[in-house]
Amino acid sequence: MKRIALYDRYNLENGNVLELHGIMVDDCKKRITDAGNELAVEFYDACSELIPLEERPEYTKLYEKCKNGEVDELYVTTMSRISRRMSWVTQMCKQMHEFGIKVTFMNEGITSEQLLNSLVIKGIGDAVEQHMGM
Repeated sequence: MKRIALYDRYNLENGNVLELHGIMVDDCKKRITDAGNELAVEFYDACSELIPLEERPEYTKLYEKCKNGEVDELYVTTMSRISRRMSWVTQMCKQMHEFGIKVTFMNEGITSEQLLNSLVIKGIGDAVEQHMGM
């Protein structure tokens, strides 16, 4: 049985978001347990998508748990919960990949491996690394 972490970000400025957030999270939890896995930890940041990952308190806790090997896989309700900036999504997927963590974006049905192997995403990632001098 895999130890699954769940991450979601929501913005309190839009009244409908909390209801939608709850529906997406409930669906994600059901899919995790239906697959015979354990939902080990949950992390929810109440912030704008414009807040960088390293400035999100709950994501920071999640990152540390993944880094310390306390999580086997990460489920995110939908890709935009990380960011609508694909460079941020790519960065997060690469970080988790370094820890041996597979990320599944539940709404899209896409994994981090699929994203990182995509030619478009590779191009975005390469451009980001070049810009950062990596």
